[in-house]
Amino acid sequence: MSKLLEPGYEGDSELTWALRSEFGKGFPIENLRPLLVSSNGQTQAAAVFIAVEMGSRLSYKLNCVVAEIADLLDSKASHLRFDAIEALLDAPRRPMPPFSAA
Repeated sequence: MSKLLEPGYEGDSELTWALRSEFGKGFPIENLRPLLVSSNGQTQAAAVFIAVEMGSRLSYKLNCVVAEIADLLDSKASHLRFDAIEALLDAPRRPMPPFSAA
């Protein structure tokens, strides 16, 4: 995660997917916050991409960083705004209970 916070970070899809995997294994979602508020657009892009890719199983846990994601709606970069909208639309979803035929 520290590599994404380096001032000269220019994006790295392998690193982003590796970090996404760690969040899926239980790495605290709150750790997205410093990435989302970074002054580096590539770092913000990686963070909001991770948020979008969490899927319905984890997206409800994004509630702790909704404000930081919402702040990206003011970004000059359209891809950041688009991903922020997608993450915000998924954030309130709760995991569905398993189907049970009774």
